[in-house]
Amino acid sequence: MKELAKVQIIQGLLIMPAVQELGRRHADYGVQEAHYASVGTALLWALRQGLGPQCTSAVKAAWAAAYTLLADAMQAAAAESAYGAEAMQTVTSAEG
Repeated sequence: MKELAKVQIIQGLLIMPAVQELGRRHADYGVQEAHYASVGTALLWALRQGLGPQCTSAVKAAWAAAYTLLADAMQAAAAESAYGAEAMQTVTSAEG
């Protein structure tokens, strides 16, 4: 069990840069914080519809946790990107 947890952590670390880049791109497309909640709700609804009785509380909790982890990482990267762009614009304006 410990080895599985280690593999999952390592895999998570490996995909995080791609997830963060995805978040930055989503911000460029105009995706807002409220959209992430809507997608999470839609995801859980689709799972309930597709899995039926196999969509147990444990399955829903696992998917909700996974989605929350990814959505939080995407939103954080988008916010950092926006903050960096705003800071750069301030510096450029001050120099000009």
